[in-house]
Amino acid sequence: MASEAPPPEGEAVSETELLEIQHLSQFLLALAPLLLDGDPTEFRTAVTRNESVLRQFISDAQTPLLLVQHILPTAAPALSETEEPSSPPPAQPKFSFDISMHFSGNAISLALIKKTQQLEAGKSVASQLQVINLGCEIFQCVYLLVQYRFAFRNASILHSKLISAILH
Repeated sequence: MASEAPPPEGEAVSETELLEIQHLSQFLLALAPLLLDGDPTEFRTAVTRNESVLRQFISDAQTPLLLVQHILPTAAPALSETEEPSSPPPAQPKFSFDISMHFSGNAISLALIKKTQQLEAGKSVASQLQVINLGCEIFQCVYLLVQYRFAFRNASILHSKLISAILH
């Protein structure tokens, strides 16, 4: 009898049926454009581009956090009267999806934290997630989260990631 190979590192062995990506996408599409003050059409495109990150968030027990950010445009430097305007810079993505704590300086952020190790089918998405609107004052929010150590099963993991994000 041949034995099965162990699963690749980072993949969880689970008997439960996982949430389908469409359900998480629908949840994000209903919630995030409002909280992040973004265009729903652009956000839908960003969700499609980041499906692999969403799949990892759904299934990986080692991924308790999804950070969604709306990157705000920065003001162009003022030109003197003699300077010619240069060509516009290439378009930057307006939304980012990250499973680690990397904050953009000029962004509105939304943190989704799993209450369980994996997102399961048959349960509402909202009941399986803690959603925190971090807004623009990111370091104030991070400070408050660390100071009060909000109730979360993996608080020590999140705490170290928050401290690391602040220090780097």
